[in-house]
Amino acid sequence: MAEIFVIRHGETVENSQRICQGQTEGTLTSNGIAQAEAVAKQLSQFKLQAIYTSPLKRARITAEILQKYQSEAPISELKHLMERGMGEMEGKKFPDNFDYTAPIKDAEPLTDMFNRVVESLNFIAQSHPNQQVAIVTHGITIRMIKCYIQNIPLDKLNEIELQGNGTYFSVQID
Repeated sequence: MAEIFVIRHGETVENSQRICQGQTEGTLTSNGIAQAEAVAKQLSQFKLQAIYTSPLKRARITAEILQKYQSEAPISELKHLMERGMGEMEGKKFPDNFDYTAPIKDAEPLTDMFNRVVESLNFIAQSHPNQQVAIVTHGITIRMIKCYIQNIPLDKLNEIELQGNGTYFSVQID
């Protein structure tokens, strides 16, 4: 059984302005860098065997900050940990009470995203039995992880609280 620390990347300029990034790159703010440092220090009490990250720059930089405190843990990029492709929403401001389950033109289907996220979790767990590893990823991706581990249907996605930037939780997966 692997213990996986699921970390949301530090705050970006776009997060602070409520702009949808999806699979476009974002830029970490100074606060986001401080958040990444803080979560890295919190996790320094553990000996991580590996760090997996989305290839998007905001996650990759957060993972590199984490690695400063986990020098023996290699970083591996996994495309399956990327944020949802949000189609026409990318670059636009999120409206209040945004419905993540509503159809979005040119967006990645929720079921496709869910399947790739579950596939990545299973790959990581099988690759690291009885080890501690970290995943650095994104808000909707983390909601998908929570749907999977808590057996929540995708139509309840809006009810899952958005995890804060630079925070983590841990889960054990066989």
